[in-house]
Amino acid sequence: MDIFEQIKSLAGDWLKRKDANEKLTRMLEMIAEAQAAVETRKSSFVGLAEERLKMAEEARKRALSLFEEDSMADCEKFCERGLLHLQIASAHMLSEDQFKMEMTFDEGSAEEAIERLSNGIARLKMAVEYSNCLVSDSVKERLLEVVRQREEALSLYAEGGEEDAHRIAEGALLWLHFLGKKLELDNNKPIIVIDPIVKLSPKEMGLIKGLIENIIHCRTVLQVTHTRGYSRVERYLSAAMTNLDKAITAYLEGDADRVLRMVTTGMMEARMADELLKNTGPDEGAYEVLSSELADDLTIKGKEFFKRLVLLSRMIKDNFDQPDRALNKLDSVNFNYKKCLAAMRDNDIREAERCAKLAHLDLDYAKQLVVEGVIEPSYSDF
Repeated sequence: MDIFEQIKSLAGDWLKRKDANEKLTRMLEMIAEAQAAVETRKSSFVGLAEERLKMAEEARKRALSLFEEDSMADCEKFCERGLLHLQIASAHMLSEDQFKMEMTFDEGSAEEAIERLSNGIARLKMAVEYSNCLVSDSVKERLLEVVRQREEALSLYAEGGEEDAHRIAEGALLWLHFLGKKLELDNNKPIIVIDPIVKLSPKEMGLIKGLIENIIHCRTVLQVTHTRGYSRVERYLSAAMTNLDKAITAYLEGDADRVLRMVTTGMMEARMADELLKNTGPDEGAYEVLSSELADDLTIKGKEFFKRLVLLSRMIKDNFDQPDRALNKLDSVNFNYKKCLAAMRDNDIREAERCAKLAHLDLDYAKQLVVEGVIEPSYSDF
């Protein structure tokens, strides 16, 4: 029997019948078997199952610690918690089978596209429920539109409009793919993977999927960096999204030439955003120093400083309507801090002090903008 089938059928009986040592041993075996199975299985729910297996392992470790302390009652509680996480992981891995229909359709047909769309909507909703993730208003609105498109595709198919039904289902699948990616980005964890294309899908679907991947890539980088010209990056990504919308609309209308134009234009916008983002991440070269105790210390401190700067920048982005001024100052802080590290590596103490002062002044300036709410901040005397 499949390990996930075993876990699914397993109630709390073995917890009641066996002593604590046997329970912990069996739990370790089941977690190891489940982890091995997850690595070899293809499922849209692999990410969710892996998260639950990590929780099960944490519960097992805690139960083992309590067993060593002879706290058997608490040990039992964490054993039960671990079993619960295992059962949820098995539900994730077996849920794919729940959507399999006895009826099969030819690959690339209108019926197959509508079926994949229906299954995709169901999987997305179930993934959201299982992961208890944040769903933004924009994702909710788009998902409602996808559900509406499914109903439209079904109606057209029933009326004999097979070709139109096929295109609408495929267009909705493209949006569903984007929504899965957006959910993962918003929640910073794996949630669902819905692939919109099959071998027989038109090349235009592959082009649109490529544009989606580029937009999500830029959004991911933007989320973990602070940027000079943050608003410009957003502007280019918004333009790319507008062209994505137009590309899918053109696909629904059967206008292949316009799809190509919109995707190409969207790719140009995404590429511009990517170019702006290239200089905003952690410049590993800035922290690569010659081997020495001082150099190692500078490398560690430099990377830690950048991480904190990114965290502060993200908080400013999320909580302020007009974050540009503060973000630009933080970008200047990072620039001067890197120059300070370089000067220290070169043993140029005077230049290092000058750059450190500049970084301090810019950080204080940003603080006045954000923390103190000063409309016209000033540089302090240093």
